[in-house]
Amino acid sequence: MAKKITTQFICTSCGYASSKWLGRCPDCSTWSAFEEQRKAPASQHKTTRSFFRENTSVDPVPLDEVVRDPAIRWKIGMSELDSVLGEGVAEGAFILLGGEPGIGKSTLLLQVAYLSARQGKRVLYITAEESASQIKARAERLNCLTPDILLFPENDLDAIFEYLDMNVPDLIIVDSIQTVFCQEIQSAPGTVSQVRESALRFLEFSKNLQVPVFLIGHVTKEGVVAGPRVLEHIVDTVLYFEGDKDSQIRILRAVKNRFGTTNEVGIFEMTGEGLQELQDLSFFSHPEKNHLEPGCAFVPTLEGTRVIVVEVQALTTFNGGFSFPKRMASGIDQKRLSLIVAVLEKYLKVQLTQYDIYLNVVGGLKVIEPFVDLACAYAIWSSHYNVTLPHRAAFMGEIALTGGLRSPTQLTKRLNELKKMGFQEVYLSKTSPEVEKDNTGLQLHSFGKLSECLENLLQYR
Repeated sequence: MAKKITTQFICTSCGYASSKWLGRCPDCSTWSAFEEQRKAPASQHKTTRSFFRENTSVDPVPLDEVVRDPAIRWKIGMSELDSVLGEGVAEGAFILLGGEPGIGKSTLLLQVAYLSARQGKRVLYITAEESASQIKARAERLNCLTPDILLFPENDLDAIFEYLDMNVPDLIIVDSIQTVFCQEIQSAPGTVSQVRESALRFLEFSKNLQVPVFLIGHVTKEGVVAGPRVLEHIVDTVLYFEGDKDSQIRILRAVKNRFGTTNEVGIFEMTGEGLQELQDLSFFSHPEKNHLEPGCAFVPTLEGTRVIVVEVQALTTFNGGFSFPKRMASGIDQKRLSLIVAVLEKYLKVQLTQYDIYLNVVGGLKVIEPFVDLACAYAIWSSHYNVTLPHRAAFMGEIALTGGLRSPTQLTKRLNELKKMGFQEVYLSKTSPEVEKDNTGLQLHSFGKLSECLENLLQYR
């Protein structure tokens, strides 16, 4: 007697399974996220073997008696990526690369495949979205043509592993995991069941044979990898490729890394010949300008373990008081902008209720840390009163709701970078003990409140 195929409802956000449709997921509280999927009988599914067992009898061992296997790594040859991964790719690493469509994920991994092939590695590039001719056209543009990259245009999981059972490469790239499907699962590619099963199959292969695997993953409109969150828990490393489509700058950030730290970021520039590593970080700021315009301020931000001095630009325009004032920010959280404007109005008595305010970080960089507050506040103040801030000066500090200033972390590292780039003055909070130990020769102006810092700048009005 044929076994019955059952129906279940899966939450597309977290993977929660239910026998009936639910309006709200009881696990992740997401509304209207359940999709109907047909589930094949258990006997039709392949069982995933434990890749931790080399034999059938493995007994628990005391933690202090465990023998650590030396981590074998090889460097790709792209220093920015190698540093983010933790000094190269570890054997058996399972890596997920996420990013918005068109940001350059396929370009980055095609360059990774080329650099690896030049070192004698056998690379298998599984393209499940684009045709072979499309990949070749990109490779010609990037000058990455080589016979050592094997292109496999296939999205059938069984066909892929039928080939891998006979041919084991040194590196596997899957572009993308959302388009690979398993015929045993009665659902469309990209659904929770398909993505999870495909990822587990590649994970088993990677760990058993110690082959590094790169997966490309799409992201949702919320900016997270599409599919179940379990996908991020399965992989060893989660990388996000970020950047503004209107800018050529791309930031590679690790949010999870079992083989290294998550404190490193890679910075690239998208060119006609592919992604180029950006070594000169002065692209984000221009401290050598002979004359700054009103509304410009510099701030040293920390991206990973490196300091990047960026230029913040602000523009305030009178709207006549007949419309609700606009608050638009690019590169900075817009909620942060609203907070800064509120502090300026309450404690500095700057009347901004009839002014539209636009804030932008030069170079397309997204600044997350709050220590950019002081630079934003005085860029707005400078634009509002049409005055220029001190030449070769930088501003850094977090603005509290009470109007106070908080000192940034790793202050010494930031000051050293400012000195190296030719800055002469720094406006910051006096709460940091590192201020008294500074030996960079910079002229430090330390204040406890935002209003005190303003009094020092009134001479420029």
